[in-house]
Amino acid sequence: MMSYASNEPTTRIAVAGRGRVAVANQPHRAHPAATPPAPVFHPSPAVQMPPLAPTAAPTANGAWAVAALIFFWPLAFVAFSRSLSVPMLLAQGRVAEAHAASNSVARLGKIAVVCGLIAVVLLVVVQFVLLREAASLASPTTY
Repeated sequence: MMSYASNEPTTRIAVAGRGRVAVANQPHRAHPAATPPAPVFHPSPAVQMPPLAPTAAPTANGAWAVAALIFFWPLAFVAFSRSLSVPMLLAQGRVAEAHAASNSVARLGKIAVVCGLIAVVLLVVVQFVLLREAASLASPTTY
């Protein structure tokens, strides 16, 4: 007796009158009650991604690095380092990192300008106070 659980093709030999033999390879069909119904998959609509807009290549912001050098030189080391890494990152195709490096150069340059201006204001105030004290000590006071 044949098993209905196997899905292997079987060879059936049939005698077709006058001594001729017909051989047919047919896949064995499983018993209808033995197999569960096949799951029905409904095709989902294709998810459309919006086209990526071409982004402009970031600038190296070298002017902000120079401003960092002039106004607050300790930040200039990092600013120049990141400014010089922007073209290399673009050449490697790492555009997001190049944008981040460019933005950090601009941020460091702005911080350096603010620090430099604060230092100049403090220097002017201290200079004014010291000159005033020196002038008051030099002038004779009468009581």
